[in-house]
Amino acid sequence: GLRVLGKLTAVGTATQPITFTGQFTTPVAGWWDGISVVGTENAPITGSALSYVTLDYGGNYYANLYLSYATVTVTNSLLRGSSQDGLYAWLGGLANITDTTFTNNQDYALRFYDGSVNPSLARLTATGNGYNLVAMGGGTISGSRTWGTAGLPYNITGDETVAQDAILTVQPGTEVRFDRYAGLRVLGKLTALGTATQPITFTGQFTTPLAGWWDGISVV
Repeated sequence: GLRVLGKLTAVGTATQPITFTGQFTTPVAGWWDGISVVGTENAPITGSALSYVTLDYGGNYYANLYLSYATVTVTNSLLRGSSQDGLYAWLGGLANITDTTFTNNQDYALRFYDGSVNPSLARLTATGNGYNLVAMGGGTISGSRTWGTAGLPYNITGDETVAQDAILTVQPGTEVRFDRYAGLRVLGKLTALGTATQPITFTGQFTTPLAGWWDGISVV
């Protein structure tokens, strides 16, 4: 795999895209480790960028693209065929992603372990993944946060808290799904204003609906 402790700039064009893939005859999910961008808590990495990039058949190490204490911008790209997640952001991992497709990754399209981060996500497409979702782990939201710009449902995998003086805005048409026993605790402000044609849904991440699956929303 490719391990980046500094900065990665992979900026292609519509007519000259960049491809990171395996050396194989027949594509195999998880063939190679993928790309990991890794900083430290005291020295996080910023400035890496991928544009018009195809990144596929990695995931032997968490995902096609793995981030830890690193911020990466991804635009007009394709993350495909991982044996795990398309993108996995661990502690301090932040991805700002637009106009990008996630397909045939065996677990989540994209996953943020740390629910306190604030990724910028817009116009994403996900098909054929284990879960065509944006997974967000538990954490505390500070400042101003918006859910809904990604174009995909959100899956909250742990307890999410909106801190005092923080604002969480959920856009019309957004669906937020919670893992079992997870919930949303609001100590600040929650604004979830749907419309008749674009309602907002808060529900469980399940196959068969079950009463009491998740904790619900508490405003305290």
